[in-house]
Amino acid sequence: MREKFTSIRGRLILVVSLAVLLSVASIGMLGISYIKASTTEYLDELLMLKCDNMESNLDGYLRGIEQCVDTIGYYASENLEDVDEINDEVLANHIQSVNHLFYSEVHKTPGIVTYYYRVAPEISEDQKGFWYQKESGGSFKRGELTDITAYTEEDKGRTAWYYIPKNEKRSLWLEPYENENMGGLRMIS
Repeated sequence: MREKFTSIRGRLILVVSLAVLLSVASIGMLGISYIKASTTEYLDELLMLKCDNMESNLDGYLRGIEQCVDTIGYYASENLEDVDEINDEVLANHIQSVNHLFYSEVHKTPGIVTYYYRVAPEISEDQKGFWYQKESGGSFKRGELTDITAYTEEDKGRTAWYYIPKNEKRSLWLEPYENENMGGLRMIS
């Protein structure tokens, strides 16, 4: 065996074999490197497309909710616009009317987990409004309204949805917060 590699022919075979092995290994490493770079670039592009798609879906989702809220808000304010005197009977009819509109709008708007309409306690002690929460089956169940008078304005986890818009004297979207009335559910109001 030693004689094989001592001859010129044996040495030539050894050098050629090593050259072929080194070439194959180099080409293999380059191929692996290229495939890795191409795959990473492809996956980055795919991830960006998925993110763009999710962003579009989320925008559409939130716009639908915003349109629902705007429609109901406009109706609710216009519905009381021409009323000479607001009393409990007028409020009861108004609340029922707004409730029907909420029902029809909310059931065709995905993403809504709760909806409410609250009358300020200084306007009426008897007519308070309504609050509904989505159940696991997808239907909405009427719940008991939060007694706003039992909490202070500083108790944001329970009353931010009421006091912030009231103090601003306008409709607005709140930053995401944990609603303690709903077991700490993180939500936007």
